[in-house]
Amino acid sequence: VLEELGILARITMRKKSYFSIFNKIKRKHNADFLDSIGVRIIFKNIDELRKYEEIFEEKFVYAKKKDFIKNPKKNWYQSLHYSFMTPYANNEVYVELQLRTKEMDKNIHEAKEISHYTYTIKKSKWDDMFSEVKYWYEHLLHYIESENDKKKTKK
Repeated sequence: VLEELGILARITMRKKSYFSIFNKIKRKHNADFLDSIGVRIIFKNIDELRKYEEIFEEKFVYAKKKDFIKNPKKNWYQSLHYSFMTPYANNEVYVELQLRTKEMDKNIHEAKEISHYTYTIKKSKWDDMFSEVKYWYEHLLHYIESENDKKKTKK
């Protein structure tokens, strides 16, 4: 679809960890649609994102759509999410596709309330069996924040 539209975008993909899936089950209190692959496409601007959205919806079948661009979360998180099933490594897997602009992605990384590291260490996401991992996430978050503070003071 990107090629068809002549859009250059950054694409990342990751297989979600067991830890991530476990915490999602605990948070959502169910497992009816668990995505195990995450794909993110970052567009230059909202016009390119919306063009992609239009063609994607015409050509592909998806199980769920969440538009956090039209309806941002309380913490101002913005992204467009699709969940769908696709062939992968001789199986079928559920995929979460996230679409956002460069500006949205920048805001997510810069805003403490919605940064991945801050979001990941929230107490509600952690089971007792992961207390050691939680300790290291907190340590990592503290380190990242101190490095960012150092960079700001150098400027």
